[in-house]
Amino acid sequence: MGHRIVIISFFSLLLIALNNSESFAQSVLSNIDPTTVNVDNLSDTQINQINDRIESEGLSIPDAMELAKIQGLPEAEASKLQMRLMQIQGTRAENSQGQAVGINVLSEDEIEVVPDDNSLNIMTKASGTDEGPAVIADIPDPEQSIYGHSIFLDQTLDVFTTTDAARAPDWYVLGTGDQIRITIFGVSQTDLLLEISEDGYVQPTGSQRIFIKGLTIKEARSILQTRLKELYTFNEDEFAITIKAARTITVNIFGETRAKGGFTISALNTAFNALTVAGGPTRIGSVRDIQLIRGDERLSIDVYEYLTDPTVQTMYTLRHNDIIFVPIAKNIVQVEGAVKRPMRYELKDNEGLAELINYAGGINYNTETDFVQIERIVDGEPILLEYELSDILSNNASVALSNGDIVRVRSINKGLEQFVTIEGGVFYPGRYDLNKSSSLFLLLEEAMIQPEAMTERIFIERIGTDNSIDIIPVKLDSLIDNNQDFKLQKEDNVIIFTEERYRQLATIEVIGLVRNPFTRSLEFNERLKIKDALSLAGGLQPTASLKAYIFRTNLFNPEFVEHILVDLEQDLDIYLQPGDELRVYDQQNFTDIGGLSIEGMVNSSFSTTFDSSLTVTDLLTMANGLRREAALNKLEVFRLNLSLQEGITYDILNLAVDKELNLVEKPDNFRLQPFDRIIVRRIPEYNFGATIEINGEVKYPGIYPIDGQRIRLTDIIRQAGGLTTSADPANAIILRQAGNVGPIGVDLAAALDNPNDPFTRNPVILENDIITIPEFENVVQVRINGTRYGDLNNDGLVTNNNALNNDLISTIYTGNKSAKWYIDNIAGGFGREADKWSVTITNPNGEVKGTKRRLFFFKKYPKVEPGSVITLRNKEPKPEKEGPVIDLETLSNRTLQAATTLLTLLILRDQLTN
Repeated sequence: MGHRIVIISFFSLLLIALNNSESFAQSVLSNIDPTTVNVDNLSDTQINQINDRIESEGLSIPDAMELAKIQGLPEAEASKLQMRLMQIQGTRAENSQGQAVGINVLSEDEIEVVPDDNSLNIMTKASGTDEGPAVIADIPDPEQSIYGHSIFLDQTLDVFTTTDAARAPDWYVLGTGDQIRITIFGVSQTDLLLEISEDGYVQPTGSQRIFIKGLTIKEARSILQTRLKELYTFNEDEFAITIKAARTITVNIFGETRAKGGFTISALNTAFNALTVAGGPTRIGSVRDIQLIRGDERLSIDVYEYLTDPTVQTMYTLRHNDIIFVPIAKNIVQVEGAVKRPMRYELKDNEGLAELINYAGGINYNTETDFVQIERIVDGEPILLEYELSDILSNNASVALSNGDIVRVRSINKGLEQFVTIEGGVFYPGRYDLNKSSSLFLLLEEAMIQPEAMTERIFIERIGTDNSIDIIPVKLDSLIDNNQDFKLQKEDNVIIFTEERYRQLATIEVIGLVRNPFTRSLEFNERLKIKDALSLAGGLQPTASLKAYIFRTNLFNPEFVEHILVDLEQDLDIYLQPGDELRVYDQQNFTDIGGLSIEGMVNSSFSTTFDSSLTVTDLLTMANGLRREAALNKLEVFRLNLSLQEGITYDILNLAVDKELNLVEKPDNFRLQPFDRIIVRRIPEYNFGATIEINGEVKYPGIYPIDGQRIRLTDIIRQAGGLTTSADPANAIILRQAGNVGPIGVDLAAALDNPNDPFTRNPVILENDIITIPEFENVVQVRINGTRYGDLNNDGLVTNNNALNNDLISTIYTGNKSAKWYIDNIAGGFGREADKWSVTITNPNGEVKGTKRRLFFFKKYPKVEPGSVITLRNKEPKPEKEGPVIDLETLSNRTLQAATTLLTLLILRDQLTN
């Protein structure tokens, strides 16, 4: 390892890694035990610090790990640390070179990072150990990948390791360093662990040397059985050989692979397994001519041959220092369309279209076999070549392919045409072959016409070339009489109706108080007795009335309906005819014995049919008793009176009960009567559990109970400890939930000054009221709409102004001034189109004040209070007047001409006069 190893210790590595952790600063740094280190708990930053220190000392990662193990770091933790350090070095190499990298496993202790233009930075596990070094592989694009590449990436091939006992295949060639376990069962039981020496032999105790180097497992088993039978007694099936530890070999992989260099792997692996360790070929790497080089010997590996027969991998076992070279694929063609595996394939020089289709898994069931197309670039121009696919598949023709060819195999897209269809009165409707059923009689023979089919007229739907449909009626009986047949054409549809279609049918319906109401179809000449109809309906229900009606509809004039009263005991033999509807009624609908009800301050309002045995106590019990607020001495009975003179009137009878719900006060001879309605009243001013809520600027906000007395706002303020110094009593708000009234503005200041004055705003507080006392707000806001400030904003002269807040500008309240004053001084005055009569102020308590008239012409603007919002709007645009448009220029010219003429006449008159 060199003299530099003495300079650095694993203790110093850990000190650097843990230097930033305060929890270790006092207790761990002074006394670190490497045997207790857990690499999984080290962060990426700490691993980076260890790597930096290793690089600064000029050490390789394997040297540093060997030193760490000597100083007490467990081997498992050293392996984890080595893996993380290698990942960091790979990432740094990628970042520094600006491209992906591969990691070459040169030996179990060495690793080399090299750039790989075909890598995409995806880690895959190499062999060596289960936690072996990683290589960087790319994910091939399925559309660009060559068939055969995926087996090296999709875990189809496993890589044997050297750490566990391996079940070596019979073709494995034994060599120096292999440890074999011989197990003998039966009479002589023993277990031998032997290692093949450099001279190629093993020597069990008591036996001579047995040379097995260079033999396969199968061959060695036979020799060992023969030699050991001289020492042990066993049958042939009582002898087993396994590999305890296979030797390791170094394989060098170069060419178009995702990782390159030397790889130390188990000798159990074949060339295919080794390529898996290297990540397999790149996108342009060959899978048909991979070279296995062993001295002067070269073997060509064909992945397609392996995919067809996996046993061929036994031909490509590995030895120490073997070289695997992956050249660039030379002849890549692509197949598209109706084959089982359309993708890109690599072909050898002697392979053509037939071999390509075979590699693609063959054609699909719906492949068009009379056509195959090849797109090829010739002299820089694309051309199309077309052949009969059936000739290729039958080996009657051979087509060579060139690199870059695209082969297209198409599917059959033509629909079924040579068929006819039959439906209706046949036993086997559906489609039939036109060649076999080319005429109507032949088709009917196949479909088997039903006895109830109407053969007088059969209809044939025939589709024209323009997709129009012709209806051809055919009389089957006439054809038979004349010994003729009807020729069918492709896609003809034969329709045979049954007699049922031509029956004159109407329905009989039985509804109402029967067990199973029904509707049945009858021919016009059929009849059904009422007793049979009721039997079909399951009979009458217990409450059915014996009086029923037949609604008889005239089938030839449906608007005419006859109503026939029937007795369901005496008229059972009356016939129902098609179109009849028998209605059975509920006899309960014809009786009215009255009802009783109780409501009000009972736990459950209750109604029932009148029963002379019921008492008031019974009804109170059925209503689950009285509520807490019920007035025991105030039960009112509303008794119905009916008369032709006065119509409906009520008598009110007063009752009283005790706590056991027994009557203690009642009118003489009182008994309940039909339609009596009992109302239990509430105790006057009962308000148990009623509360209100007060929020805001009071000393003790919260929930307060109220009793049945008239509680006013100032009383609640007093209970809440009075107002705080920051309260705004002029803008208090009451949110009233009773009746969904909503917010109510009040002047609390006036109410507090004169709490007993009936003309002040000191309202009575109701249950569930929410009182809010706001904080004094010394801000006044002006909406800019209708102001000069708003005009400037609309003209685009004011943008991104922080004072603009939801079309509002704010200022500090400066005294009891009018709204006009604030508009002039805050918003620049009224705008061009402002409606000055629209000025209003909205106080925090919701109160709105508007502009008033003074002496018909003058405006009195409302006074502004703290927290008010001033609002105004622009005038509505005046509608355009209808009429002719006046040309002012023309009018002016004509006026000037008239004036000139008049002036000339006046001058002439003066001259004539003089």
